[in-house]
Amino acid sequence: MNQKVNPFIVFILIASGPLIVLGATYLAVQFFILQPVDPAGTELVFEIEPGQRGVTIIQQLQDEGLIKNSYAFFSYSFITNRYHQMKAGRYQLSPAMTAAEILDLIIQGRSLPEVVITFPEGLNLEQWQEKIEDYFPEIDLLSYRVGQFQDDFNILEDAPAEDSLEGYLYPDTYYFNYQTDGELMIRRFLNNFNHQLGDLIQTARERGENIHDLVIVASLLEKEVPSADQPLVAGIIQKRLEIGMPLQIDATITYITGQFGERVSLIDTEIDSPYNTYRYRGLPYGPIASFGRLSLEAALNPESSDYLFYLSKPDGKTVFSRTLTEHNQAKARYLK
Repeated sequence: MNQKVNPFIVFILIASGPLIVLGATYLAVQFFILQPVDPAGTELVFEIEPGQRGVTIIQQLQDEGLIKNSYAFFSYSFITNRYHQMKAGRYQLSPAMTAAEILDLIIQGRSLPEVVITFPEGLNLEQWQEKIEDYFPEIDLLSYRVGQFQDDFNILEDAPAEDSLEGYLYPDTYYFNYQTDGELMIRRFLNNFNHQLGDLIQTARERGENIHDLVIVASLLEKEVPSADQPLVAGIIQKRLEIGMPLQIDATITYITGQFGERVSLIDTEIDSPYNTYRYRGLPYGPIASFGRLSLEAALNPESSDYLFYLSKPDGKTVFSRTLTEHNQAKARYLK
């Protein structure tokens, strides 16, 4: 004799079916997909840049072997309403951590201790090195060569491969953790240079200009005169180059001697160096300092004038002259 099936039980089974499937799926995700990739995995530093999108962060976590499945991690972070709460920073993560532990750490912003270093405009590479030595005594910025980064940064395409990165490190405030190495640091500087000045470099490239020469001129302007006077001085530099007149830029002499802030002597102008623009015509061998956007804009857009000479007064103001006689009179008046 057939027993009647209770309709209520049938309803309960049908209604609970999706919940059972969801529950099983959740357990599978929790206990398999979101579990550690490698319980014996070693720690690594994972960096989230300011403004980086969540999907990019999650994909990077998978690419670096920190999570098993980016889609599962995305779903987990979205369902738990934490997808939009991931914070920029540098984190010590490990494949031995669960996805929940990784997400918790990033949400809470528990990043590694950071070193904050500001590099103002106008510093040369040796001065950049001095800035980092107290925090990173093992890093030698002067040891890195253009050729090590030329394939990855087309801003370096015209620079000699054997040269240092003088002039190509963008002045700014940077945040580092104590595990930062020299190459990563250099790449941060170059990326920022490209980000801040890439549009100007592209304009120069479209004009057929030599990027390295442009960087040299921008560095000279940065060291020589205030930003308001830079377009005029850029025009004077261009004119002197065209007529074969020595640039006679004091900043190139102090770059050689390291005597910044000191008056250049006649003996100094006789130093035999490819950076000596009193002794050798044309541009100095390479850039002499880091520079900001205004200096590069002036180098890219020199202002024509009747001037051929200029000098900086003790108060920092620039005096322009058309002739050598006017220039000598200005020197006698302002540089006593």
